[in-house]
Formats: sequence, C-alpha cells, structure tokens
Amino acid sequence: MDRNKVRTLLLLYQQHPCLYVVKSVDYHNRIKREKALQIICDQYTEITKQPITIEIAKKKINNLRSQYLDYLNKIKQSKASGASTDKIYRPTWWLYEDMKFLDPYIAQRKGESSITERVSRNKKILESYKNIIIR
Repeated sequence: MDRNKVRTLLLLYQQHPCLYVVKSVDYHNRIKREKALQIICDQYTEITKQPITIEIAKKKINNLRSQYLDYLNKIKQSKASGASTDKIYRPTWWLYEDMKFLDPYIAQRKGESSITERVSRNKKILESYKNIIIR
C-alpha cells in the first residue's frame, strides 16, 4: 500500500470516532464499529479504485496505531531520562503528525518502576538487620 493510500485510509478512519474514542457509547457497539469499517472499505475502494477487506483495513489501522504509540513512548522515555529539550526524541515518521488526532483518546497507563520497589524492599531488609544487630 503506497503512502497516498495509507493516508486515505487514515483520513477515512479519522471520520469514524466510534473506532477510536474508547469512552464513547458507540465504541462499545460492535455493530456500529463493523458498519463504520465497512463504510471505510467502501469509500477507500471508491477513492483508490483498489478493493480492501475489513480484515486488511483493521490490520493496517492497528499497525499504524501501534507504530504511533511506539513513537509516543520513545518521546516519553526521552523526556523521563532528564534529557535537555534539544535531546528529546523527535519522530521523523511521515504519519506522526497525521496521527495526533488520537492523542486525546490514548490512555497512558501509569507505569510502576521496579527500582522503587527494590529500594523499598532493600530498606526493609536493612532495617531488620539493624534491629537484629542492635539487640
């Protein structure tokens, strides 16, 4: 699929919030989502003169979303590392800007650091040793 066709698919996807707005009532309606995907496929075929199945469209959209999330995570990690503003990762992916419409709907989970857990556990062990030695 060439770049113009991928961009066409993405623009058609953007017109159907029921496919990406998780908090929407329509997002939880499987029939509406299937209908939206069928409309996307029909419009894509009409525009590009190349047929596309729902399965292929879903797979392509999921791949694009995954790629976008990977870039968002790279940015987040570079910011968390304490890098200066000129060293923060800047994606060069050609669809990065086009995918920003998803930002308000992407739920970033709070990650837990295993380091703080280990430090906390080590402090408890150290305290128990201190108590044993002092007695």
